[in-house]
Amino acid sequence: MAAALDFEVPYQAEAFGSEVARTGVLTFSASELAHALFATGRTPGDQAKYGHASVWEWLHRMSVIPAYIRRASDNRLVRTQLARSMDRSEKVSLSYTLGQALTGVFSQNILSVRYLMHVDRYARRHGVLFTATRQRADLFGRRDTGWVVAEAKGR
Repeated sequence: MAAALDFEVPYQAEAFGSEVARTGVLTFSASELAHALFATGRTPGDQAKYGHASVWEWLHRMSVIPAYIRRASDNRLVRTQLARSMDRSEKVSLSYTLGQALTGVFSQNILSVRYLMHVDRYARRHGVLFTATRQRADLFGRRDTGWVVAEAKGR
């Protein structure tokens, strides 16, 4: 049962073992979402790497919550009127930002991945190899049972 102030987002999971239900409801707080908006995609040591610029980035990412999302009466995460009125490129950016954050929340809460790293930023550092295809996932992270590869979708 969700707490009164939690968000609830239905999910469909594919290509997981039997430990993850194929469908379910991801329940999380605004604090968990705020953390994921800033932390997903970076290692902990890189979150404040750029000094004051990192503070401004944090503020920018945190503003997503009050500006663009609300909790509906049934706890669903919904977009504000401002978010619905944005132009197409802004909507794409917001969708990706929220998709990445929710991928971070899902990975932490359901898969026990402490943090997800951006493939583009950390693949070389961790020796990630890719097949000949041009397709690659957005994020990867480590959990006790091995590596997790995640794709952040904005739907």
